[in-house]
Amino acid sequence: RATRTAFEKEVKAKGRSNNLTAAYTFFVATAVTVYHDDPEPSDEAIDNLWDSLNNVFVENTDLAEVSDVEKQQIYETLVAFSGLLLAGHMEGKSSRDSETLQLYRQLAGFMIHLVLKTDPDKIRFAKDGLNLG
Repeated sequence: RATRTAFEKEVKAKGRSNNLTAAYTFFVATAVTVYHDDPEPSDEAIDNLWDSLNNVFVENTDLAEVSDVEKQQIYETLVAFSGLLLAGHMEGKSSRDSETLQLYRQLAGFMIHLVLKTDPDKIRFAKDGLNLG
């Protein structure tokens, strides 16, 4: 709940609604950062990812067939996944526990593969956006 509350506060402060675009952006940023143990992506990279995902969601006619209840469930699941990854990774970093860091890296990789259908080694943030290699 704490993650969701903080996430929704941050999204609102940026003037962006808490919708699927927000949840996917948060998920991708968190999972990729945890997997690669990279610094948090730049604001520019996050904004570019947000814009790209928003365009995909607007143009996706299949998404119009998804009920509001289902969209809410997807939203909550992505935020929960992100919160779990972030909390575990931060705990591993603060305690300098390499086993915990490795466990959450593996979990992030699994979630990237599950949700994004891509190899986690092929996705990484650059200064201005997300690179899919």
